[in-house]
Amino acid sequence: DQVLQALVDTSLEILNADKGNLLVWDETRENLTIRASRGFSDETLGKISFSPNQGVAGEVGVTGKPIVVENALTDPRVTRFIVDNEGIHSFIQVPIIVGEEVFGVFSADFTKPHYFNKEEERLLIALAQRTGMAIENARLYEQAEELGILKERNRLARDLHDSITQAMYGITMYADAASKLLSEGQIKVASDH
Repeated sequence: DQVLQALVDTSLEILNADKGNLLVWDETRENLTIRASRGFSDETLGKISFSPNQGVAGEVGVTGKPIVVENALTDPRVTRFIVDNEGIHSFIQVPIIVGEEVFGVFSADFTKPHYFNKEEERLLIALAQRTGMAIENARLYEQAEELGILKERNRLARDLHDSITQAMYGITMYADAASKLLSEGQIKVASDH
């Protein structure tokens, strides 16, 4: 979550945007929900959730392609309650891709008219790509740790199995020796075994 909040904060500062948020797919990939934000009211944040292809965020979340909205007041794709409640006039939303799939959607929002140039768009896409790589690296690190734990468990299980096998072999040898001694009438020595 710190990486995601850092993306929001850094991107807004670089672009001089007024607000921003980062939405991520839930575990079932049925809804994009808020994971990090800056500048939004709690009321709006509590209502933000998008299903696939719902609104601009849902479209970016499915297609993996950035969308620029320079006039949210007239664009039919925007979610009215968000732009109206927050006074958003222009925004850009870019996907955050982890591995081969869209992990989430980042939005940089402006309360005054803003016309995005290609440099701003490229910069935001590059930040989103780096965030995607950071998330992927964190996942790989976690998987490597889990693999290390699994390997250690397997090693301990083998060691335990070997110890038990050796102990059983020793017990079997003593039992065989005791049985032989008993059959020869050497009760005292058999008793020791």
